Amino acid sequence: MKRLLVIIMAAVALVGCSDNNFTLKGTLANYDGEVVYLQIGGSFSQEPMVLQLPVVDGAFTAKAHLSQPLSAVLLDTEKPDYRNGQPKMIRFVVEPGKLTINADWESGRINSTSGSEHLAVAVELAQATKPFEDEMMGLQNDRTPEAQARIREIYAQYEAAQSAIFAEHPYSYSAVCYFSAYASQKATEEMEEFYNALPEEVKGWKEAQEIKDVVAIRRSLEPGKPAPIIGGTDINGNPFSLDQLKGNYILIDFWASWCRPCRASNPHVKALYEKYKDHGFEVVYVADDDSNEEAWRKAVEQDGLEAFHHILRGLKRTPNGGYDTSNDQSDKYDIHYLPTKYLIDKDFNIVGKVTDEQLDAELLKAFGF
Repeated sequence: MKRLLVIIMAAVALVGCSDNNFTLKGTLANYDGEVVYLQIGGSFSQEPMVLQLPVVDGAFTAKAHLSQPLSAVLLDTEKPDYRNGQPKMIRFVVEPGKLTINADWESGRINSTSGSEHLAVAVELAQATKPFEDEMMGLQNDRTPEAQARIREIYAQYEAAQSAIFAEHPYSYSAVCYFSAYASQKATEEMEEFYNALPEEVKGWKEAQEIKDVVAIRRSLEPGKPAPIIGGTDINGNPFSLDQLKGNYILIDFWASWCRPCRASNPHVKALYEKYKDHGFEVVYVADDDSNEEAWRKAVEQDGLEAFHHILRGLKRTPNGGYDTSNDQSDKYDIHYLPTKYLIDKDFNIVGKVTDEQLDAELLKAFGF
């Protein structure tokens, strides 16, 4: 369901116009508040722009400076509480230019728009996919095989409806956001082809640049390429850099104390280390435990991993509730799920991303036993 919500947020509109000044005039039926809050943009590491807008006789006006299309959300509170489920909101898109929307708060539906083909496409997309969303939401707590089978069936229909609209508008903001959000699930060649086909104006969007960056990182991680250097302060408080281990085969294991598959793999890594440690084999663990160093240290001790090199991922929370990714070591290896393991050869080149079975085979090939 989390994936569905991300798709819904990403699927919003077409290329923006050239005027960077944005004006939105809206009507909001069945809304009894005196103000409404408009959130514009925002991401994992960046806070959204928030505008507090007076509502007079069901109408409001918003103005801002924008350089590209961005997702937008109308809310009845400045700081929604997501801990108890999805708060009530109306999602759409804003872009440079003069836009209007006519929406209904009770249904969460935008009934009409003007001034932008992009908004019209966003509304079309929402109307095409909402019946599937509603039915899936109604079944999400039903764990019976029949309900789960029905959810898969509905989701296939949802994706087909979405894909049909993307096919009509291949260079839309919704399509670019979708490719950016789901880069981890798409082949590098598909991502590269999509980016290369984008108009030059669209390539300047932040989301398009994210696609370009993902492709560049993946190309840098192909077998035979020099290993990206990661580092930080190790578990003992000492500085550590991956290039300190040049001349050895190096296993980089991206894991976390809370990751059960990661912990289940640790005995296998320990056995391989005992077998090859005297022949030039080193292990580096990168933990996604920045928010709980105590749990990280406890897991290292419980699993008997003290012989290895240990650093944290480097993802930090900011005071405003966002994330600082400037020192995120996982980004250098395009990590999207745990555990993920990379093997580096003695020349400090990438052998590849490996499963436990592939690791066995590669080390057998490297050491001959």
